[in-house]
Amino acid sequence: MGAGIRFFLLYEIYSSAQHPQGWSKCIYDDENIHYGLLQIIAANSPEFTQELLGLPSVPTRVSVFQKPPSKGANFDILIEADKEPYYFEIKIWNLLSTDQLDRQTDFLCSNNCNGRYVLFTHAAQQWDASTIASRSRGRSQLVTLADLLRSLNAVKANVPQEITEIVEAYKSIIQHLERRWP
Repeated sequence: MGAGIRFFLLYEIYSSAQHPQGWSKCIYDDENIHYGLLQIIAANSPEFTQELLGLPSVPTRVSVFQKPPSKGANFDILIEADKEPYYFEIKIWNLLSTDQLDRQTDFLCSNNCNGRYVLFTHAAQQWDASTIASRSRGRSQLVTLADLLRSLNAVKANVPQEITEIVEAYKSIIQHLERRWP
């Protein structure tokens, strides 16, 4: 079963030779795929959530919401770990604008919350960890491919087999991205 998930996620919709600007496109290039993968894994592995959020201990209660209400800040995911909210923005092909980062920072500051930015491809080339941290007034952190892979490696063997298969498939995406966008 895990091979089927991996095949689906890594499936190339079109190659770089077929695109006028030389870009290839895989199934995982859709942000909604990442929303779903992060939601499934965070909800089923508190160790993943601990590592992803940089928590000192494993949370006892984790809830994940897509497109949470955020008063115009428009975050993609909200992960609550022991009722502490962490807002996530995920960018794959679209760039993170300074306007969006500023709006989201204002929301995080006014609500005393923290944010995480998971940036892939072009978006990852635009922002580094120190710029995200300073521009967000210390409210947000960048989640790199290495951070995401480390979080996936924190998933314990006692999760259901379906979750293990999803984790292994997501690791394949991250490894593919590392080769595709060094």
